[in-house]
Amino acid sequence: MSWLQSRERAQVDLAVEIFSQVEDEIRDFVRRDGPAAWRRSPDDGELTPRTVAALLQRESADAVAEIEQALTHLHSLRERLESEAGRLQQEIVDYLMMNHGATQALRSSTEQLLASKPERDSAAA
Repeated sequence: MSWLQSRERAQVDLAVEIFSQVEDEIRDFVRRDGPAAWRRSPDDGELTPRTVAALLQRESADAVAEIEQALTHLHSLRERLESEAGRLQQEIVDYLMMNHGATQALRSSTEQLLASKPERDSAAA
C-alpha cells in the first residue's frame, strides 16, 4: 500500500474501520438475537405468510434501527470531513497569501539593498 497517497490511505483506513465496526455489530446481533429467531414457540402454530411477515418485521426492526443509526453516523462524519476540507482549503489560501506577501517584501528589500550598494561603495572610497 506504499503507492497510496496519504489522503487515499486515510480514506482506506477509515473505510476499513467502518467496515470492521459494522462487521462487529452484525456478529453481536447474530450472537444476541440469532438463536431466538430460529426457535419456534408453541403458540406460533404453523408458518403462514402472515406469521412469517410478523416474524420478519419483528426481527428486522432492530437491524433497520442499527442501519439507520450507522447511516446517521456516516452522514455526520461526512459533514465533519467536508467542514474540515473547507477549513484546510482556507488555511492553505491564507498561507499562500502570506507566503506571497513575504516573498514580495523580501524582493523589495533586496532591490533596495542592491540599489543602495553603489552609494555605499562610492561613500567608502
